[in-house]
Amino acid sequence: MMHSQYRNDHTSLISNRALAYDRGEYGSYKLSVSYAETTGDGMVHTSIEDLQKWDENFYSAQVGGNGFVAEMEEKGRLDDGKTRLTC
Repeated sequence: MMHSQYRNDHTSLISNRALAYDRGEYGSYKLSVSYAETTGDGMVHTSIEDLQKWDENFYSAQVGGNGFVAEMEEKGRLDDGKTRLTC
């Protein structure tokens, strides 16, 4: 996955990155970009090709083996041992 990264600095440049924008006042446009270093929202940047590799690994288990894939798909457990589906 050569085109994926976790950013902890919103000012860092990402080559070939498309930026989101919204219509502003009077027909102009403004950037609509998350700068969420605190919460983590939007800090993983990747490409469609890398997402395909990530998805394919759930079927092939090429990276990490079957045990790793099974662990990635395991439901989280609360302190009381119950599992909940998160969205």
